[in-house]
Amino acid sequence: RLDGGVYPTDRLRFRLSSTLPNKRLHPTSLSLSLSLHTSPLAHGTNVAQWPQAKQTHRHRHHHEPPRKPTAMQGGLRTTTSVTNQIKGGWRNFGVGRRRRRRWSKSSLQWRDLHNLQRPLAGYGSFYRRTTNTAAAITTTSSASSAQHDAGGKRYKINFQDGCEAYRDLSTMALVRAYIVFKVCGIQWVVKNSEFLLKTSLRIFGSKIVSFLLRPTLFGHFCGGEDLVTIKPTVDRLKRSNIGGILDFAAEADVEAEEPLSSSSVDTPTTILEGNALARQYSYQTERQCDANKKIFETAIKAVHGVTPGGFAAIKVTALGNPLFLERWSESLREMHRLFSLMDKDQDGNVTLEEFKSAWGMLFMECDQKFVEQQFELFDRDNTGRIDPVAWATTLDPQTMRKLASFCREEGPFSAAVLNEEEERLLDSMRMRLSDLVVLADSLDVRLMIDAEHTYFQPAIDNLVLGVQREYNLSTDRVYQTIQCYLKDARERNQMFMQQAEDEGWVYAVKLVRGAYMYQERARAAARNEPSPIHDTIEDTHRCYEEVMKDVIFRSRVQKKLEKPNLVVATHNQRSVECAIDLIDRAGFKPEESGVSFGQLLGMADHLTYTLGAHRYNAYKYIPYGPILECLPYLIRRAQENSDLMGSVGYEMKMLVSEITRRLFYDRR
Repeated sequence: RLDGGVYPTDRLRFRLSSTLPNKRLHPTSLSLSLSLHTSPLAHGTNVAQWPQAKQTHRHRHHHEPPRKPTAMQGGLRTTTSVTNQIKGGWRNFGVGRRRRRRWSKSSLQWRDLHNLQRPLAGYGSFYRRTTNTAAAITTTSSASSAQHDAGGKRYKINFQDGCEAYRDLSTMALVRAYIVFKVCGIQWVVKNSEFLLKTSLRIFGSKIVSFLLRPTLFGHFCGGEDLVTIKPTVDRLKRSNIGGILDFAAEADVEAEEPLSSSSVDTPTTILEGNALARQYSYQTERQCDANKKIFETAIKAVHGVTPGGFAAIKVTALGNPLFLERWSESLREMHRLFSLMDKDQDGNVTLEEFKSAWGMLFMECDQKFVEQQFELFDRDNTGRIDPVAWATTLDPQTMRKLASFCREEGPFSAAVLNEEEERLLDSMRMRLSDLVVLADSLDVRLMIDAEHTYFQPAIDNLVLGVQREYNLSTDRVYQTIQCYLKDARERNQMFMQQAEDEGWVYAVKLVRGAYMYQERARAAARNEPSPIHDTIEDTHRCYEEVMKDVIFRSRVQKKLEKPNLVVATHNQRSVECAIDLIDRAGFKPEESGVSFGQLLGMADHLTYTLGAHRYNAYKYIPYGPILECLPYLIRRAQENSDLMGSVGYEMKMLVSEITRRLFYDRR
């Protein structure tokens, strides 16, 4: 397209000149000049004069050297990853006449190309600089996302370029990735993973199984077994402008636990949960929780050493007894139900009249002055009403126990009150988390508190909000996690944002789709309760995008009081493109947007590496730990996250294409 007109694309000749070094370099370190030559344009002919010029062009000698571009032409320049493709070269250009091209190390020429888009599609965006127009020639792709160049022009981020995505990975690593994805795509293997692991351990023993897994599944998905062995992985990612999120792969569930007992042993165990394997910790004593705290402290120090200002991931189930977390979560739910009973008009607030009316029905008869004093206890700002946030933050275990003592009869609320022993467990858990945040704050490391099962999540949310109020006063030190496959995800996120705005602290959040779908639905069915999971995957996609928009365009961000402080943790390309578009609409530069992107190590490399190359804040989630403790966690993630495995087929095609290019077409 020149000056708004369309010209035929046959009889085009390209000349590509560059100095190609012997060693592989980052694409941005090369400067290539791509000049588009046609006979009419070389003579300064405009588009309207094309028919006459085309007739003249037919009589020109076929092998006449192409003319240099005129001032009107200007030429094309690019620093995209097409340079790597050009260095390898193509043996035959499958466009128009299948004529073998002539090539040299410093100059490549293609003649008589009958289609302009086919040789260029999928290899980045090209800009045409002319003296008369600033119009850009860009290739379009369904796997692209908009961004701006230094001049403010929009162009497309291409996620289809395997050469760009895998340039820092060896060919053997790509072959291993393909084999791993192929095996993970076999449904029989995934469904029978429990049987296969138990049988292998029984027949071959843990040493042989670890020996076989270390260079295969473990080597692909995990950074290493300890903080020393993960450093090469972190360094490799850093060279590609990708940070690391370190996570000791440990997780707990109530199914592995025995009732609370002070005389229990403290031996961690690995259990098999349904068809999914998950690393489960035994928390029969507080000593194990203290040991897990030390592991997280080591991880925080490692992040400070290898990726200053980076992230460390923490699981609350590693800092307390899961049985207690479930019980405390139930207690918090009963607090919410009591608030809903008091809120007769369901406007989200409890007035003094509503409080007195509910007190008369649910609690023993007391003096009106005493009831008003109880109301004032929750109405700290003297607004004449109690909002859900004030209710939840004021009704601590001690206040809840006191309130339950006035109940007319014992019911769910009275049964949910924590006893003194459970209060001590709660205080210990809060102290461990607080110590970790203090350490992270002193080392300038950001903490992401992982979301877990819904029957743990109210307690986790309560803990996270507590430390955010204290340590997020001026920076994004602690990140909440929202699982967008839950039906109440957007409502909870909006409540947290409003709470942060009202109380004056910095809101920071990580968005995930969720990894416990099968367990949550099975649990809801067993209890004859509605499923907390969205009914369709499209509902989950829609929720994810809506929450992203809410976070990026919240009022404090629009007023420039804070950045979005958002981590888009997803392998879904549609969500990544949506986030990039929202960043662009909000007027942020990629590296200064306050929005980070995170993917699991070994998954969605075409997203992470491309984002890093375009200066976005890209991260890899790096699980580490002993082999037999990490693999069950990752297998469960692969099985339960349908979106994770749904995009693997596309990634496998990119792997095959890049491996083929390296083996058969890269002549260096």
